Amino acid sequence: MGVAISKKKVVNSYEKLAKQTATGYGTLEGKCEMIGFKYYDMINKNQITLDQALSDILAYTRSHNMNPKEVQFCWLSLHLGLGLCFQLHVMDKATNRQLLLELLQYSRGIDMGLFMRDFMYYDDLSVSNETLDKAYHMIQMASGFALNLTDNKLGDKLFKGPARVVYKEIIQQNRVYYLDVPIGHPTLLMTSNTSSDNHIGTQCLTLACENLKPEVVLLLLQHGATAHGKPLEHVLRNLGSQQIIEEATGQGISDNPMDLLEKCLKYMLRTIKSLHINSDGQTVADLKNKSSHVYYMRDSAARYLPSEYYKSPRNLKHLCRCEIRDHLLSKDQIPSGITKLPNLSGHLVQYLQLLC
Repeated sequence: MGVAISKKKVVNSYEKLAKQTATGYGTLEGKCEMIGFKYYDMINKNQITLDQALSDILAYTRSHNMNPKEVQFCWLSLHLGLGLCFQLHVMDKATNRQLLLELLQYSRGIDMGLFMRDFMYYDDLSVSNETLDKAYHMIQMASGFALNLTDNKLGDKLFKGPARVVYKEIIQQNRVYYLDVPIGHPTLLMTSNTSSDNHIGTQCLTLACENLKPEVVLLLLQHGATAHGKPLEHVLRNLGSQQIIEEATGQGISDNPMDLLEKCLKYMLRTIKSLHINSDGQTVADLKNKSSHVYYMRDSAARYLPSEYYKSPRNLKHLCRCEIRDHLLSKDQIPSGITKLPNLSGHLVQYLQLLC
């Protein structure tokens, strides 16, 4: 007769820490922060590896996310995992992206919205502090991250109700880069099942333009955000608009809003091969035969747009820049791949980095 061998149950480290930290910390944010401190200490003492900690966090959230009472804690737990990656200087994109993708199932883009909020807060992005450094880290990890909208019906989860009409071109492509995913509003509930189906998110680049933040626009473009579509549509529609001036005054923006919006346009034009502007004598249908991207521009805004961007032939140097950047982006090499290209002068490196 054989001897029965009992198998010791594997304990999920995150579940264990969550139970130990169940009371006394007031908020779920405080509870997650305390668990994060404990994990950080355990990792530094070699009591657990970061990979195991992240694996346990993912396992915990996947087994608890169907409980409405647990959804927000699961969402915060995934942010805890991202925080560990940042604190421990984990630059492996696959590790960070697994968490970023997992978060989309909960928040429909709220997470990148939180990092964008941090960028919007500062006028000088060269300032070094933990908040900005973490936001930079997330932008770097998201740069070049292509999402297949057919995987696990991700497109159906991200685009609901009127958003399916507003972003139909993205949906039809079945593929979108993470930085082009419309970002949600933090007041939405942390689950795609209960979020407002009438909510229409805003792309990061559009948000930067709406807030008249040209340096944030440049940062996003450098990391592969797409100017075509809603971002460029917003800028061209509002250049020369009195409403922009009134809104900027209401927000306490002291700089000339038209100068800021023109600067946003200048940066975006560095990534665009050509434009098709809706002008008198041409119908949108006529222009659609030339390009899927057709933009309206008021007459008072014409002076802001250099004619070489909507007339042919285009500047060959600029077209080469667009082709090289598009290729690097498709290979997930933006912006890091630029400095690895052979035999480039310092000026050409800056040109490809959109600095001139």
